[in-house]
Amino acid sequence: MSFLSRWVGALSHRVGREAPPPAAPGQTASPGSFEVQRTFDPAWLVSLVTGAHRILDAGCGPHGSFWWSLKPDETAMAAVDLYNKPPSLPANTQFFRADIVEFCRRQENQGAFDLVVADHLLEHVPDMATTIGGFHRALQSGGRVHVGIPDSTMFTDRFYHLVHPDSGGHVSQPTLESLTRLMYKGGFDRLEFRPWPDDWQWFKRLYDWRGRGIKYFSQDDVDYIADVFLKELTPEKGYYYGWEIIFAKRPSGPGEQPAAPGASAPAAPPAIGRLFPASTAAGQAFNPQPDGQSAISVNCERATPDTVIVFSDTPLQTTYGGANLVTALVPAALLAEAGRKPLYLKNYVGESDRVDFVVTPAAA
Repeated sequence: MSFLSRWVGALSHRVGREAPPPAAPGQTASPGSFEVQRTFDPAWLVSLVTGAHRILDAGCGPHGSFWWSLKPDETAMAAVDLYNKPPSLPANTQFFRADIVEFCRRQENQGAFDLVVADHLLEHVPDMATTIGGFHRALQSGGRVHVGIPDSTMFTDRFYHLVHPDSGGHVSQPTLESLTRLMYKGGFDRLEFRPWPDDWQWFKRLYDWRGRGIKYFSQDDVDYIADVFLKELTPEKGYYYGWEIIFAKRPSGPGEQPAAPGASAPAAPPAIGRLFPASTAAGQAFNPQPDGQSAISVNCERATPDTVIVFSDTPLQTTYGGANLVTALVPAALLAEAGRKPLYLKNYVGESDRVDFVVTPAAA
């Protein structure tokens, strides 16, 4: 079952209702009248699920998660949701109607899981740090957390709040950087991340313009707006819904292995040493990738696993290679026009100085 079909079914009976009030601190907010869902490649999540022994599905929703059908029968799972019990459960799965923080605080659940899946959850909690603390209690050392979030700095979540003045259940506004910072402070290192594109089906199929009393409007208008957004607000231009991120719990107990290099907190922001390359011609890819993007490397100091390369005000999909090296993919659209493109590094400590990546005019 896709994310979209899961939530279309879940929300169809709520059309025309007001969104529930925000949850109390530490509790998960109800999804409200609508929830944004994405189309994305589930390969990362599938590999985590099939390799886990005990899974915590945090906020499973009324129909369960799309990846449940891929869970091996022998893998134990706790499905937790404050509001909804799915009509059927996979083998070796137990449902708990509970607040996720309270569930993680129970003695029997501390250190009981090696994978937490928390997709479309953290934007619904008013205190993300407390929820992250719950994940830390529930996970074994080295355990993984798979998180899917909207990014509040990107177009979709800004538009979502514009058309949902009651918040639509999105009571927190995470970004890749802010969530990585919170997770790091909570005892987690970021392993991998990648952007989620937006297919705009949430707006086409779930936005209750009738129930909100919008006049001189029709479903054709909704479809038209969604189609224009889908055509113009493309990933190639730097537009995404948000991020899919994998974190690992840092070892800390007696006899456990030390954290990976770069896990200790630096005293100052990262500093840029040199760019490889430092320039290109307009429209000319460098270190070309199969998808048409270019690969840039930055020699640096004091990089951490959450460090992101920001290129011309656009956060890039960044890979951490250690305290002295980060690399990233640069979309072709950012290299289309000549000019000096400011580049800097950003992590939970702060930002580096800006340097210019030079795009020269294309040869005549």
